[in-house]
Amino acid sequence: MIQKLTAAHTDQILAYAKVHERENLFVLGNFELGNPFDRADFWGYFQEEKLIALVTYFRTHKNFVVHTEDLDLLECLVKEPVKTGLEIECVAAFERFARPTVDFLKELNIKPEQEHESFVFQLKKEDFQGIECGDARPGTIADISVIADLGQVEASRVTPEREFLLFQEDQLVAKANIHGLSDHFFQIGGVITHEDHRRKGYGQKVVSKLCQHYFDQGQQEGLLFVLHDNVPAQKLYKKLGFLQTDNFLIANYAKN
Repeated sequence: MIQKLTAAHTDQILAYAKVHERENLFVLGNFELGNPFDRADFWGYFQEEKLIALVTYFRTHKNFVVHTEDLDLLECLVKEPVKTGLEIECVAAFERFARPTVDFLKELNIKPEQEHESFVFQLKKEDFQGIECGDARPGTIADISVIADLGQVEASRVTPEREFLLFQEDQLVAKANIHGLSDHFFQIGGVITHEDHRRKGYGQKVVSKLCQHYFDQGQQEGLLFVLHDNVPAQKLYKKLGFLQTDNFLIANYAKN
């Protein structure tokens, strides 16, 4: 049966997410940031008192994510939580979970405005081909405004300690950040190079610095997502040792 989860289910949520670590980095990352129930809602499907499916609604981005290895459960995992009145602005997940989620939402007359399909690129520590990173470094509180400007996001959404930055003559020319982190994986996102400084290898340098940092910290594999038509970025990541392993889907919905 499916039910809304509370803080009393924390151990079960974490145990499930760690078994399916690669696909649940966002969940694990939320727990690392403190009380996740302040930022997300969770539903679970239990079979003989064992959690076998997890639904997460990340309130900040109104992102609705479903995970289960029993795909026959997906319909109820989508429709039951949505009946509570969730406002969905995004579905972002590995395609084998996201595609049926989007299809079941359509049956509820919740239709995406845009869909973006990406390749999943994965990097194992032993395959990493790092490069000289120049002055690339982790972000600080003092960098929040320039990070927000380059990423075109609100400053309140910037977590500087999860950003890696490259400056040239006091100008931020490239950045990358961590979207998810677990015992064995780190997930890279927000890779942006200033439009006046592209095709100079800055993006590759800042990603290399980020990867080296987390490999040194003990993680064993990195993940990132690249749009199907972004061939230059795919070439960049392959040079660092990344391999294409899966597909990812982001569906964006009208903001309420």
